[in-house]
Amino acid sequence: MVVIDEAAFHQDVQGVLDAATALLIWGGRIVIISSHNGKNNPFNQFCTDIEAGRYGNDAAVFTVTFDDAVANGLYERVCAMKGETATIEGKKAWYSRIRNAYGPRKAAMREELDAIPRDGNGVCIPGVWIERAMPEERPVLRLALDDDFINKTEVERESWGNAWIEEYLQPVMAECLNPQLRHVFGMDFARHRHFSVIWPVEITEQLRRVVPFAIELNNVPSGLQQQILFWFIKNLPRQSGGAMDATGPGMVLAEYTADHFGRPRIAEITLNRKWYGVWMPKFTELFEDNMIELPRDENIAQDLRTVETVDGIQMVTSLERKDLKDPELVRHGDSAIAGCLGNYAALNLAAEITFESTGARPVYQVLSGYGSTGGGELTDNGFGTVRGLNDFGGFI
Repeated sequence: MVVIDEAAFHQDVQGVLDAATALLIWGGRIVIISSHNGKNNPFNQFCTDIEAGRYGNDAAVFTVTFDDAVANGLYERVCAMKGETATIEGKKAWYSRIRNAYGPRKAAMREELDAIPRDGNGVCIPGVWIERAMPEERPVLRLALDDDFINKTEVERESWGNAWIEEYLQPVMAECLNPQLRHVFGMDFARHRHFSVIWPVEITEQLRRVVPFAIELNNVPSGLQQQILFWFIKNLPRQSGGAMDATGPGMVLAEYTADHFGRPRIAEITLNRKWYGVWMPKFTELFEDNMIELPRDENIAQDLRTVETVDGIQMVTSLERKDLKDPELVRHGDSAIAGCLGNYAALNLAAEITFESTGARPVYQVLSGYGSTGGGELTDNGFGTVRGLNDFGGFI
């Protein structure tokens, strides 16, 4: 009998299996024991093939989880080895301590304790969560321009942009947006190589994040991106803020947008490890808690899978991937960044307030000696000064 332990972590487990298979001729047995090490690992593929019947009736997969072991006396055995008395309260505390030891590394916990392989090394949003968050097909407006478009005059580009907005963006916004709900947005900027992605985010009464459609722009001049973005923001119902990628070339458009619509309504975000460490876990938790809905789209799903734990920080990895609809184009987790920015905006809402003035304050009377007849003088020097007379109201 051949026993292969921790097969998923072997450098060439397939080669070992190939060599050991010959022993079956003489009535031998092969036992493979391992925890998982990702969905793409040969061990997981081997398990999948057995369950699919590709190895016939002589092969079987036995799955034993941490909960199975606990139900069969693991805690009591640990206490016996340590010379301690097993109690119900102690068992609950011990069980919680084991699971909490993984901290935010939920995928690693599920893989090690529940025998659920993760999508990849450190992938933060499992495929099953992504599929659950995509209940139906929704519009994804894609605009990819060739290199000759920039040669048009500014007037021609603006006219072309107005026509595109009228034909595509305006009807989608009119049909898909709920005017009763608050809306925010997130935008990841790109000019040449990747995609600029804009996500409108509806906030429901149950605080769910609903993305009714998405906008993807590739090789679109910055001026045209601004034209589309400004029209989009102005026509977003109950617009309550937005967050934009202000890293590198995105800084200019983010600044212009904040100048036009106001700060802090428009947040200019510099993407770095510190920001990802705070805000990306809040985004991935939406998928775990089933609190987000997205358009069903293969590129969006691929972008979300690029969020991985890198040196303890959840962030979009540096690896580029081909666009699944046009292999000549590439993506860099653009939708995931837009979604994270949109959730940041949802957690930092800005809204206009209404007020009624009570009239002009008697500022000169206040500044001129507690109601005396002496006149004060307001100046605009430096940070602003108030110059008044030495009128002490009769006390001197």
